[in-house]
Amino acid sequence: MYTQSTSQKEAASFILNVLPCLKDKNEAWKALQGILNSKETNLVGNILCSFGPAFKDLPDKNEAWKELHSLTLSRDIWVKETAAFEIGPAFAHIPEEFKEQAMKDLFRLARNSHLEVQESVAMSLGIAFPHLPDKKKAWDILVRMALEDDCDAGHAAAVSFKDAFPYVSDKIDAWEALLYIINCESLFSAYQTTFSLFSFYFYYPDKLGGYNDLIELLTHNNRNIRDASTISIGYVFQYLPDKVLAQKEFINLLRDEKFDFKGSLIISFGNSFSHLPDKNYVWEMLHQYVASYDESIRKGVAFSIGDACPDLPFPEKAQNDLLILAQDENDSVRMGVAHSLGFLYPCVDGDNLIIDCLKILAQDNDGCVRNRANYSLGKIFIYRASKTQNEELLADLLEKAVNCFEKASIEKCYFNPAIFCHFFYRSFNEVILKKKISREEIEKYIVNAKSVAKDSKNKKRLIRVIENLSDVLFSVQEPHKLGIESKLELVNYCRTQCDHAEKLMDKTKRTAPNLNELFHKIKPSFEQNIKELIGEVKEKAETACRKAKGTAAQKAICEINRDVQELTIGSQEYMKKQVQTLYTNLKSSVPDKEKYHLIHQEIDSILNEDDLVNQYSSLNMLLPTIIQINVVEATASVSEEMILLREIVDNKKIDEVLYDLYSPMGVEQKLKVAIPIIPLLASYELETNPPKLVADSISELKKLVMKGKKQ
Repeated sequence: MYTQSTSQKEAASFILNVLPCLKDKNEAWKALQGILNSKETNLVGNILCSFGPAFKDLPDKNEAWKELHSLTLSRDIWVKETAAFEIGPAFAHIPEEFKEQAMKDLFRLARNSHLEVQESVAMSLGIAFPHLPDKKKAWDILVRMALEDDCDAGHAAAVSFKDAFPYVSDKIDAWEALLYIINCESLFSAYQTTFSLFSFYFYYPDKLGGYNDLIELLTHNNRNIRDASTISIGYVFQYLPDKVLAQKEFINLLRDEKFDFKGSLIISFGNSFSHLPDKNYVWEMLHQYVASYDESIRKGVAFSIGDACPDLPFPEKAQNDLLILAQDENDSVRMGVAHSLGFLYPCVDGDNLIIDCLKILAQDNDGCVRNRANYSLGKIFIYRASKTQNEELLADLLEKAVNCFEKASIEKCYFNPAIFCHFFYRSFNEVILKKKISREEIEKYIVNAKSVAKDSKNKKRLIRVIENLSDVLFSVQEPHKLGIESKLELVNYCRTQCDHAEKLMDKTKRTAPNLNELFHKIKPSFEQNIKELIGEVKEKAETACRKAKGTAAQKAICEINRDVQELTIGSQEYMKKQVQTLYTNLKSSVPDKEKYHLIHQEIDSILNEDDLVNQYSSLNMLLPTIIQINVVEATASVSEEMILLREIVDNKKIDEVLYDLYSPMGVEQKLKVAIPIIPLLASYELETNPPKLVADSISELKKLVMKGKKQ
């Protein structure tokens, strides 16, 4: 049943999600406070679930912290648990004078008898750890939680070790504490702690001693510990002090009949392949395992080939091995093949055998195999699009890639990278290559991509580029934003976004080389569009200036025109100077009257904005209003004359005419409306001084009006 509390919950969640975009954050905060002070614990708990991430955007952080602090004292366990969890993401933005109190709240809640509250505290301590004043006590609390025989709280503490360890002062002591937890085999936290230990080997000062500890964990008595260690060792191989010795030890483990995680170790070889001292030897060994009777080993080979790209010494042989394994009866082996073929394709000059094999696997009975096959096909089409010089073929390949990512995204798999790729490349395709796009569709893709991106900085940057570019295109498509001001803003906005996107792509060369290359292929089209828009801007600005001659609006419009004629694509520093020039002209073009006080404030706020894109967005919002003010001021006397004419013309009809005359339509359209009603004003243009003949006619009309009044 839909209740008022449901409506409030949805409203509050919406406010928290869109808070960064709201101009009036104070009103939003007041609304949230009202709900947070509600006695409905279910409602408060639901709202708190989004409070931490939104904390940085709240206008009054002092009051916001006091609200959050008071909720940690709630008698309701769910509210207390949620408040404890939200302190973590909020902690970095809590005012300095309250950080000590926030930390003490976490320490106090860590002693709470309810395990759900302890679990929330453990997660928050990990997130907040870099900013905690007393890191030693926080670390000791995490260790204590991991040592307690509780599954959820112990697991949460073990996960938080990864975030905390880089900031612990005594890393030797911390390392020993984690080894102790791991060796307490009965603890639920031991398995996750093993992953954490491997993940921060990079920060451990005693590399040789740490290496010996990791090797021992590979042969630990506990099967779960061996599993976690074998999976993790490939990711830390590059930091090991003696890689030749390490490679020999791993090979010996593969040959040991008693070692039971050969498949995982082979996958680790793939993850560390680029750092192996003898790649040829390892490759020949992997090649021999293709015919192994152990399906876990065949699975390891199938996955490791892709992970070893592009460093494989014999990619053609690897392709043949994968084509053989593609017919394996085991689902996991075929999934590994589908995974690796996507990586191998660029290494074998785009062999069509790979595409044909993936198309077959895309029809597999197993959903995860279909997922990896379609995902790899999508990556291949992106790669081919990045290499082609044919724009039509590029568009076709990009569309095929999006369709493949979409097919892959609907499969239910534990790990599904195709979901983000589908939303991102669909929006990329629509915004960059399509002439007509739907705001609703693009916003849907962007929202979904954000939900999948989570804490990935690279993904968030990619989404931001799409958001900015789509905003530009929407401003062009929507009729009420057309005109000189929109074109002016659009030119600079596009230029700025291209600069931002280019810097972003340079940062993702290693992680997304094909997307990087694809972007640089499409960029010239953006440049050409911008040049064409500049031509349109100059032409329209010149026309507006010419029409404004002899009117009160001439000075403001023609000064803007002069600035526009100087407009070129340049650096952000240069474009900021253009903003300064436009600011000066706009400021002087608005009369210093009380009714325009807010407009002056809006103009002043432009210079207080650091972000160039936001400056141009503000200009885009203000320019139509400012030009309208100039027109209104210039035609004020004419407006008075039109009011007088209402006394001798049918009231209903003249109301409609006046409404149309004061609307934003063009001069010709206004005259077409006016001619049937007022013949003597048929040649009158509102935005210019009337010719003598028209002025005389208006004078005669006024005399008639006055004569009518006397009678």
